[in-house]
Amino acid sequence: MRLKPKTLILILLCLGSISTLATGNPLAHAAAPPARVEVWSPDLHSSNITSLTMFPVGSEFTVRVNVTSSGLLNGFDISLNYNITAGPNVLQATGASLTGGLFDPNSPPNGCFILIAKHDVDIPPGQIRFAAVVVGGCSVPGTGTLFSVFFQVTGVGATSIDTVQFGQDGRPRSACGL
Repeated sequence: MRLKPKTLILILLCLGSISTLATGNPLAHAAAPPARVEVWSPDLHSSNITSLTMFPVGSEFTVRVNVTSSGLLNGFDISLNYNITAGPNVLQATGASLTGGLFDPNSPPNGCFILIAKHDVDIPPGQIRFAAVVVGGCSVPGTGTLFSVFFQVTGVGATSIDTVQFGQDGRPRSACGL
């Protein structure tokens, strides 16, 4: 008799980078290395979101998109692809939020406000794009959570969440090289 697995979800995470604009000296960002951007699981306390038991079909979980060592930030524009599978899709994005992050509209820097420039979840299917900017001449620290994404497990299998980067020609390319 062959046993069927009840739950198997493997998310291979790719690290990406974003260009940041340092405040004060517009030439400073040209020499600065790109910031590190990664997807992180508060449930597993890891960027490697792999579990045979924690994410059964029908369960929901959150991932945070974190930035590290970017210097001060005035805004961000990040695209993620998910459900990069050879078989059926195993995840469904159900939402995304800035709450609790560096660009939380409920707690902006003094004298400024947060403008959400883009908030597309699953448009087109399998893609997430989130962009926000600080308006009013303020900036936020360059290390912390940019936004959170909420997923529901819809099947058994393996997938990845890929940070989309753009080449010098302006065309999107995968951080994983897919």
